[in-house]
Amino acid sequence: GRARALARGRGVASMTTSWRMRAVLAILELSLAAGYASRPDGAARTATSMSAARGSTASAPEARGVQAGASAARDSGDVLADALGAARAQHADEVAAGRAAFPLPASLAPWRFDALSFASPFGTESGSSSGGVCATRLPLITSAECESLIAEASAAMAGGQTSRFTYTAGSRLGEVHASTLPCASRWLSRALPERFWPLLGQSFGRDPARLVAYDCLIVRYSATSGGVRQPVHRDGALLTVNVALSDPSAFEGGGTWFEPSRQVARLGRGHALAHSSEVRHAGHRLLTGERWVLVLFALCDNEPQIARRLAELAAEAKRDGRPEHALRLFAAATEIEPLDHELHYSLGALHSEAGDEQAARAAFEHAVELYQHCPKPHVALGAIAVAADETAAALSHFDEARARAADEEEGSWWEAAVNSALCCQQLAEAEAEAGCAERPWRARLPADVARLRQALVVAPGDERLLGLLARMEAAVEGGARVS
Repeated sequence: GRARALARGRGVASMTTSWRMRAVLAILELSLAAGYASRPDGAARTATSMSAARGSTASAPEARGVQAGASAARDSGDVLADALGAARAQHADEVAAGRAAFPLPASLAPWRFDALSFASPFGTESGSSSGGVCATRLPLITSAECESLIAEASAAMAGGQTSRFTYTAGSRLGEVHASTLPCASRWLSRALPERFWPLLGQSFGRDPARLVAYDCLIVRYSATSGGVRQPVHRDGALLTVNVALSDPSAFEGGGTWFEPSRQVARLGRGHALAHSSEVRHAGHRLLTGERWVLVLFALCDNEPQIARRLAELAAEAKRDGRPEHALRLFAAATEIEPLDHELHYSLGALHSEAGDEQAARAAFEHAVELYQHCPKPHVALGAIAVAADETAAALSHFDEARARAADEEEGSWWEAAVNSALCCQQLAEAEAEAGCAERPWRARLPADVARLRQALVVAPGDERLLGLLARMEAAVEGGARVS
């Protein structure tokens, strides 16, 4: 009976594992500009990256990256040497493009910032920052400037402009590049060196003269259009600044959710929120109204972020059918940034696809050791345990993943909820077959049934999920059955 239950359950497991693998391999399959679906309705794009284990810092200085990269190049040959050259060239091109998009004016009057200029963005701490995240005590942008930016961006969106840069495939967010808006572009050419760069220089110890805009977006969240959130991600830059353009009275909900603290930062109009781009965060769900945000992604001309760029090149190599090259590039990236959990997670995905489950498990476990807050490695470890018939261990990992997901709309939550339901049902059937006097697995079935029903909203007609739900409901109503 248990063997038949496990065999019957594998149909569900293999289905959800296929979606799970799209999530696990997202860094390998896609560039930073693309989206991917880890649930049937579309979920997050995963940004490659820097070392989030350090939270409050940005990527390693250039000297360490170049030194480590050069050493790795001698060991790995031309493939890595070419990739290192391409990474540096990409950084130089982005710096040049950013300076061309927002040329410096003839004269400047930089704002002055000090430690008293900043506050905790969560309103609960007395310090000037929290986990590498800080907010300005006073507005960085005036209400009139906010209105001007919203009006120009709204007109552009009405005319069909979009950036296609969001972290959500098929997003209904409104979004445009500020560089395509004439007034906003002229305003930013002065505002960047006078306001934004001094702000980041004070907050993160960078030379303001070396900072450059990788991109700048104006984003509209709208409860009417359904563009109300963005999933958890890291940004493909060095530093990120969000400025609230809307008055808080214009909407309910919203804000920026940060994974390490599991807190939501909400700002007054014109106030700025700055953080390392490597910190995992999300656009918190908007409940009513419209919320407009200016989002700036910054680079530093002497920090090329070699590890992040090697990871992007590894993604291209994987997509082009060169897994050996991808492995070499990821190995070099982890040498440069050994504390970056995303790199180890992605390395595990490559090993898993190659059939090396032992190496994959070790990489995923190391990712968990480096950074405790991300649900993705737990989903991956749970899938490995399912394949190894380690059902109780798998359930533990899926429960951990579900607890770490930002909310029920995250792809990781969905994957964990479906697979934990499958595992719990199998364990309940096994304890029933064994005639156990106490049945703890059956006792938790109702909670898993409720979560499975919630997951079915995404895939309402899936026969395998419906079959699993019917078995679980029957077990709840009349005791676990073995067929």
